Amino acid sequence: MSVDYDPRWFDQGTKMFYHFNEEGVLVSEQGGPVTKDFIDNDGFTDWVNQSCARMMIENGLIELNMKECGVPIYHSPGALRSPKKLLVVIQGTGRVRAGAWSIKICMNNGLKQGSVISAIHDAKARNMEIIVLNPNDPGSKRLSSMYKEKYGMILHTLAVFEHYILPAKPENVFILCHSMGGECTLRAISHFPEWSMNTVRAIAMTDACEIEITNAKYNIGEWLFDHAINWVCSSEKANKHIGLGESSWHYSAGTNSHPLSTAKAWAFIWVFFDKKGAQNDSFETLDLLKYKKE
Repeated sequence: MSVDYDPRWFDQGTKMFYHFNEEGVLVSEQGGPVTKDFIDNDGFTDWVNQSCARMMIENGLIELNMKECGVPIYHSPGALRSPKKLLVVIQGTGRVRAGAWSIKICMNNGLKQGSVISAIHDAKARNMEIIVLNPNDPGSKRLSSMYKEKYGMILHTLAVFEHYILPAKPENVFILCHSMGGECTLRAISHFPEWSMNTVRAIAMTDACEIEITNAKYNIGEWLFDHAINWVCSSEKANKHIGLGESSWHYSAGTNSHPLSTAKAWAFIWVFFDKKGAQNDSFETLDLLKYKKE
């Protein structure tokens, strides 16, 4: 994170200073909200990303520069030391960096809906450790020699799983992923199938990209439908079951806004996670034989 970070942003459109208040809402120094003359440019995007990084650190997360490529990721103190419960957070593609779901949502709706601050708080409330990936950082492309993948987001995700998450030996993993983060998650499961089936308890996706995964040894698609839900954009009532995708059951996010899908599905995501053991540490018995091909 830049040492030159300023907690205030000066907007050239309104000629006013702005900051995120204690509720995480972007307001002017006079206390007013963002106006229509506000300019959302690359500089503002960088500032919001820096604000999210600072927010994670202020909430106890540690910045770790990946030795494989220098890209910073963020984790709670016990996340890499055999945690009992680990929440893995993977954002979607675009201008966002680690800690932000959407620049626009941070700007218009505040950090509680636009960033991972709510994930940090809800994980802490359940004694879960957390690791926040940073797949959009341009440095992720330096990993291209390590895997047969062309997208930096996927390269980053595979490297974090292989070099940080798997060696940490977490007992129970929960994954929260948005948009392209869904495909990143599924690629990781495809690369590490037995580990995933032995360790991942639940995958919550929000309007996420899906791919079909096949495996010569296991019916991994069947396993996914037992452990994954994708809350997709829909005009249907929030959390209504609306069918199935390539790798998960589909439920309505209760909105047609892609960037808002995570915030709108938030309460239902944690009902799902708690059902899988996040709240009371009551975990189902894992039985890989159930998914083994004849």
